Amino acid sequence: MRLLRRLTFTLLFLLTLLTGGLQISAVPEGEVVFRIPYQKIDRYQASIYEEVVEATTMNRVRLTGRKDLVYDPVDGMILDQNYPLASAAFTSRFDPTLRYEVTSFSANLLNIDFGVDLLLAYLRHKTVELGESNYSLLLAPEKTTGPARFRIFGKRALSFTYSFTRDELTVVRGENWIEKDGVIHIVAIEASNQQSFDRFFERVRQATNSMSYIE
Repeated sequence: MRLLRRLTFTLLFLLTLLTGGLQISAVPEGEVVFRIPYQKIDRYQASIYEEVVEATTMNRVRLTGRKDLVYDPVDGMILDQNYPLASAAFTSRFDPTLRYEVTSFSANLLNIDFGVDLLLAYLRHKTVELGESNYSLLLAPEKTTGPARFRIFGKRALSFTYSFTRDELTVVRGENWIEKDGVIHIVAIEASNQQSFDRFFERVRQATNSMSYIE
């Protein structure tokens, strides 16, 4: 099953490359779609980084790439190596249906200003990619006030959640996007049902809220 899933991901990645990766194109009724430029995303190497805070040594995740990132670890997660559709991806060693991904790419690749309209264009692409009967939007992206649902680099993210079917299993996926210093950063979270998603979302939310650059 895991081999079949990896083959499916690989085929999707190759199809993305063949069709140009990033594409803003007309769809019926004059709408546009946006897809992540997977062939141009940053690639991270993951390791454990020891940081001394007030004489206490803390383990943190370090993602080494164009700009190195560090954040608090999510317990029980292991690197999903050679995953082509994220800058770095992690799965639970205890439950492979739990996973989170960090994806980064240059904001110069956008042909739509970063914001709700961009994410709606991305979700229109998801509708086509996954098939309308296989896709359901659970939480739409919107600008909000009050407590942030999710923060990356301490910055309020634009968040949305949708579900789809993979290998006869309903997957709940939440994506959280920000733009910082000319880079789009995305933290995506997956689980096999809403209850598991809510619990796992909170774990990842707390960890990645600590994300920062390191020289």
